[in-house]
Amino acid sequence: MKKVLLCMIILCSIVLIAVGCTSEETPKTYESNSFTLTQPRGDIGTFHAETPVDHLITTEIPTFSWTEAENAASYTLEIASLESSLLTDDEATKYADTLYICQKGITSTTYTVQANLKKNQTYYWRVIAVNKDDIRESDSQILSFYYEATLYEEIPLSLGYADEWKVHEVGSKATVALSKNDFFGTGEQSLTVSFDREDTQRGPAYTESNGWVVVTRSLEQEFFGVDAFYFNFYYSGNDAAAYFRLTDEDGEYWYAPIKLATNAKQTIIIKFEEFILRTKGTPVMNEKFDTNYLKTVELVFERVDGDGIAYFSDLRAIRFDNYADMFVDQLNFNTLAPKITQDSAYFNFTADPAEDGDSLTVSLTTNSGIPSEQQGYGFVVLPIGKMLYMGDAFYFELDLSNIKTSGYNFLIRLVEEDNDVWQFKISAANVPENKKMLIPFAAFTLAEGGFKGDGIKQFYYIRQILFGVNSLYQGGSFVVSDFMPVMLKDSLDEELMSAALKDSLGEELHSTVVGEDGMIDNFESYDLFYQTYYRWATSTANKDEAIELYFDAALGGNNTAARFGYKTDLPEANYSTKLAKEVSDFTAISICAKDSSILKADATMIIYLEDKRGNLYSYTIEKLADEWKKYTVPFSEFSLTENSSGFTDITCDRITAVSIAFQYFYQRTSIFDFSDPAQYNSGNFVCVDNICFTDDTERKTEDASFKIKPTAGNSKIAVINNFDEDRVETLTWSSETNASYAVLDLSDDTASGEGKSLLMPYKCKMETVYAEYIAVDSSVNAKGITLLMKGDAYNSNATLVFYLKYNNKDYKYQATITGISSEWTTYSIGFDQFVQTQGDTKAMTSDLVKYMSKVVLNFKNYSAADYYISEILLDEITLDGNITLDTNTKTPYAG
Repeated sequence: MKKVLLCMIILCSIVLIAVGCTSEETPKTYESNSFTLTQPRGDIGTFHAETPVDHLITTEIPTFSWTEAENAASYTLEIASLESSLLTDDEATKYADTLYICQKGITSTTYTVQANLKKNQTYYWRVIAVNKDDIRESDSQILSFYYEATLYEEIPLSLGYADEWKVHEVGSKATVALSKNDFFGTGEQSLTVSFDREDTQRGPAYTESNGWVVVTRSLEQEFFGVDAFYFNFYYSGNDAAAYFRLTDEDGEYWYAPIKLATNAKQTIIIKFEEFILRTKGTPVMNEKFDTNYLKTVELVFERVDGDGIAYFSDLRAIRFDNYADMFVDQLNFNTLAPKITQDSAYFNFTADPAEDGDSLTVSLTTNSGIPSEQQGYGFVVLPIGKMLYMGDAFYFELDLSNIKTSGYNFLIRLVEEDNDVWQFKISAANVPENKKMLIPFAAFTLAEGGFKGDGIKQFYYIRQILFGVNSLYQGGSFVVSDFMPVMLKDSLDEELMSAALKDSLGEELHSTVVGEDGMIDNFESYDLFYQTYYRWATSTANKDEAIELYFDAALGGNNTAARFGYKTDLPEANYSTKLAKEVSDFTAISICAKDSSILKADATMIIYLEDKRGNLYSYTIEKLADEWKKYTVPFSEFSLTENSSGFTDITCDRITAVSIAFQYFYQRTSIFDFSDPAQYNSGNFVCVDNICFTDDTERKTEDASFKIKPTAGNSKIAVINNFDEDRVETLTWSSETNASYAVLDLSDDTASGEGKSLLMPYKCKMETVYAEYIAVDSSVNAKGITLLMKGDAYNSNATLVFYLKYNNKDYKYQATITGISSEWTTYSIGFDQFVQTQGDTKAMTSDLVKYMSKVVLNFKNYSAADYYISEILLDEITLDGNITLDTNTKTPYAG
């Protein structure tokens, strides 16, 4: 034991002597575990920074290395995103840099940085050798490298486990699960989110969360090289809105709507640039979608009204251009030609594409022996099977010159993923002479019988495009060229509209030049109905936004008005236009409106005024009348909306935009009220005309209609026209025949020898049509129509037609007057003598007279020897209550 102890003492003594002799200088020491060590002293020798080499481009965080410096005790490594941070001794300046790292006390000649460096950025670095006596920078001084992100073509994103998706505790309840049944047929499992009415409708205490479901999963993923998200989606259930939402690196929430096609398996692609910053109740930082690093992914459902289930699968980040073949571009008819089919019993179609594929000539011949209900219409069917991703309108050229008649319509139909069929229809007579068409998507309406899916316009995935005709009873051919989706804002030019319309529109899409009289829109300047969408921007949340033009004589003569559509029990349908120039000197706004909803719903109209800072001021008119009223509202009556901040009042010179919105709730009180089932009635319209700034200072509601009423002397007679007070320039009758001879005039030749009659030229062996739009007061109690007419020696015939507009549907009735006498004669025709030719079967009665909207006279004579031009005189036309429903008489005028 003594020998062992002695050996240990001797060994310790040798070690102490050796340590104390490593340098002749007085060493700096530090203690650790009772050992005393020395550090090098004196001048530090030169050394060189090695890696990363200057100007290196790397996709990995580099290992920093340098040669050993003589007498260096340690090394300090500095890294910064600004070179200036390495050239200053001011610590505040250094750490104000986006990134500044200073690692001291490195005792080796290599170092790996542990911090996360941002990619796609240049960094500057240097290394300094240090001891007690000296500090020396490497002879390389400051070097740089570029930390480049790896650019991915595609990044698959796992759905993870079901319990990794958290249901937002403030929102409605939902059940989240993973399904492995290959729902989409891609071999991938799906996330399912399901809920029922009990989950989503939790009662009045949960007003903000009723119908709001959010499921979230942590993502923590970099996204370099990609610019869009791709996923498969399916929703089945009650009406809802769905969103794809992400949080970026600084915690901002960014969302994009999912265009739901209920009960259809969808492939969804959303470009990064489409995401919108959520600002309500969530952080707002740099207001930039920082897609390089995303923290969470969410599925959000809003306004869920009852049961529903969603499938979500195959989530990935992609490069959009790599999927370009999935999107509709300009149609190549050569590619489509082998698969073109037809949908018609009456026509045989032949489709011939041009050699370059840019145009398609469709020839059509008629078949005989076809039932009358199948005659006159048909379509060629083009299989598309692609997404209609870019654009908000179709541009194409349409040549109908090889169909030698004008009394028919050209139609385009689109079949969506859920099999809804949407239609655009234009009369052949209204196709522009230059053949150029620019049709907003918003101008498409649900085709008759086209409600085969959810009845909601997505225009996202198109199964088929159909070109066709109706009301055509002869053969010919038409040519469609350069058919492609475009952006309206990039496509408007003078060739697509009249000079008058161009002058009334601002330079910017959806803007208007206010007239000197304050007129914003009286709907008279449009050449074609779809041009209203050039001026008016529509919302999408209501899902039934649509604008139609029509003639409404209730506001005087052949007046053009507009119908604005909306769906009940949903967010308001909003229509807005910006003011192209600043307007002043007006104090109020007036709008003529009447409720034309299917069930007389007493719609609500909200008028919005927007100021230069984007603040909204509103005025609400509840229970619109079903007769034309002129509503005048001074600006002083408008109130600042809840989400706006600014002046409490609005003046004319601060108005930058005007909006009108429509809404109706049957039993509910708002979109957040789920106490009763929603109705979701479509086909509702509010008629609008003469939107105008005025100098009024008081709010008022006035009658605005001019209607046919019973005469003062005979309550059973209501005169439509007697022409005695008319002038040619104020005639309310107009020609519907595009021919040089078909020009109306007034004549002094009358049955009584006094006043005026209407002179209506016609051409033998052809049809000549004249019409007048009318509005009839509810006090008229007629049983038929009486006309006082004088013909010519050709003994021509006339078809008397009238139209009803009832519950937003058109009904047509017609009767024939044979052998119009060359002497003044009274023709009386009871309503039972009219044959219904359009609309659901509805017998014409006195109660329906008030819904009359149009009267037509169609003159024809096919027995004449040649194409003689002659004329018919009309002295008076009345709604007659003195006759019976079955009357059909002609009586020579006896004075």
